[in-house]
Amino acid sequence: MPTVTHAHLQGILLQQLQSLLVAGCPAAQGVYVDHPDELTAAMLPALVLRASDEQVQTDGMAIAAALQTRAWLVDVTAVCAGSQSAAEARNLGATVESVLLGASAVTALAGNGLRNIELTAVRPQVNGSTSELVAELTLSFLLTYATTAGTPGSPA
Repeated sequence: MPTVTHAHLQGILLQQLQSLLVAGCPAAQGVYVDHPDELTAAMLPALVLRASDEQVQTDGMAIAAALQTRAWLVDVTAVCAGSQSAAEARNLGATVESVLLGASAVTALAGNGLRNIELTAVRPQVNGSTSELVAELTLSFLLTYATTAGTPGSPA
């Protein structure tokens, strides 16, 4: 009998975040999830989502069927190039913040157990020279969602 692999809520939430950002950030040429390679000039401006650490708290004495509250860090990086790249990255970052912290995003994500989303940090970085300037603005979001122990693909 073949084994059925269920999607983890992390993957489902990343896809939903990507969809929200594609719809809400028309200034971005693309929105990439876990993009491993360097972005080309033709891909900019772009948004890159990267999953980070997750802390899990299990409530209750029983392992099976116990409620697990998960606090998961997701970074969204706005990458822009050109002489105005720093300002463009800040503006794109502001749009990301508005989209992900807006009521429609919270409603869309709540169906998958999302209990809270909050912005925890913003980190700017500028690289290159005047002729080839690249600016990045990374926004870190803490997503809190719930599952039942043993069913990481289903919201609790």
